[in-house]
Amino acid sequence: MLDELRAGDDVRLLTARGTFTYTVRGQREVAPSHRGVLAPTRRPTLVLTTCSPRFSDARRLVVFAVRRPPTS
Repeated sequence: MLDELRAGDDVRLLTARGTFTYTVRGQREVAPSHRGVLAPTRRPTLVLTTCSPRFSDARRLVVFAVRRPPTS
């Protein structure tokens, strides 16, 4: 569950272009109308969103993670 992710945790994405690892930097709750969390970033960033509390449209939990450089 997204609410269990903490700063320092890794998230691994498997795609057709390869496997990418992101490190969680933090999370916060925002109003559903707050779209600033989806703004473009300078570095590869993963933004995951879900309802908060679960199954409610009252708030959004947003988890932010940055991509780690590939390892050789």
